[in-house]
Amino acid sequence: MLFANIVGTLSLLFLPYLTLAALVNRTIDDTAGDSVTGLKPLYFPPPASLRMWKDHTCPLNDCVTRPDLNQTFGNSYTAATFRSWQSSKMSITLRFTGSAIYTFFILVNYAGRAGVISRTDCKFVLDNGPAVSYLHMPDRSKANIMYNQLVFSKTGLANTEHTLEIITEGLTYQTYVNFDYAIYTLTTLALSLTLLPHLVWAAIVNRTIDDSSGDAITGVKPEFLPTNTSTPLWKDHTCTDCRINPDVNRAFGTSYTAATYSPQLGRMSIEIPFNGTAIYVFFILANNAGTGITSRTECNFVLNNEQPVSYSHLPNRTTTDIDYNQLVFSRKDLPQRQHLLEIVTEGYDHDVYVNFDYAIYT
Repeated sequence: MLFANIVGTLSLLFLPYLTLAALVNRTIDDTAGDSVTGLKPLYFPPPASLRMWKDHTCPLNDCVTRPDLNQTFGNSYTAATFRSWQSSKMSITLRFTGSAIYTFFILVNYAGRAGVISRTDCKFVLDNGPAVSYLHMPDRSKANIMYNQLVFSKTGLANTEHTLEIITEGLTYQTYVNFDYAIYTLTTLALSLTLLPHLVWAAIVNRTIDDSSGDAITGVKPEFLPTNTSTPLWKDHTCTDCRINPDVNRAFGTSYTAATYSPQLGRMSIEIPFNGTAIYVFFILANNAGTGITSRTECNFVLNNEQPVSYSHLPNRTTTDIDYNQLVFSRKDLPQRQHLLEIVTEGYDHDVYVNFDYAIYT
């Protein structure tokens, strides 16, 4: 499963007092629920009473829109088409304890045949506060189905219990909502010990590596190479002379780091050390950024000096949109030990743009 769990062990011998603090990222899957508590999303109307909400097992004769399970989180999704004559309201309720929440949908531009509803229209209500509207209008110039689409986020919350409602109501037209997963951040301050002879402590966590702030726990930052160029090659979100300028509010941690490779450079790379069992890397991808502006992305992912895995994104020249939270590399089932992931661009006879946003390891 994407964003699986990591187990750490702490042994203590006769410590008089200890308090542990950690930032932990946890997931809420549409089907499996919270990766730690097991608490599941609540769908309204309840699927048992009115079959509006249907999961990935829905048969073809009942669900025309067919996302690729291999591109979804946890190989599952739950979706519904709102029809006012069936119910005046449909909703998803997520409960979590933490200081931030990120919600990801699967969005549809074309379901494979005319007349299938693919517009997504809903609102997000956090802790009974003001509603935040979201609208996706299908765009045939893009991929038919788009995965890992961040549709709502809120940071800076009190580290307490929260309720997020995803609501569709009061519409005179039909709309499609496909919930895949959410990620929330929890600050744990939970362990105090007094003269305990021996303790083994295990915590289930997901950790992020931000382009700028680095590892959420260790603080170790990605290394962007080379560093010995006459002018800085890698530039972050504060760049004032960059021709591609993503919206930092849609980037993870409101930051990103990018560079443009040219053949005379020879090689550029990002080195990401981590200790875990899986790694997932997310880029920001550009499309038509204007005449003469490089927006093609190409690189190789090299894990522990193994065989490179190539990645290529050819920009869609019909749109100027920038794509966020794009999963470009993943690897799981690793032995739990120290690993090194290198993201390498070299040997190309043309310019290449690489924009690293964040990684998640387990």
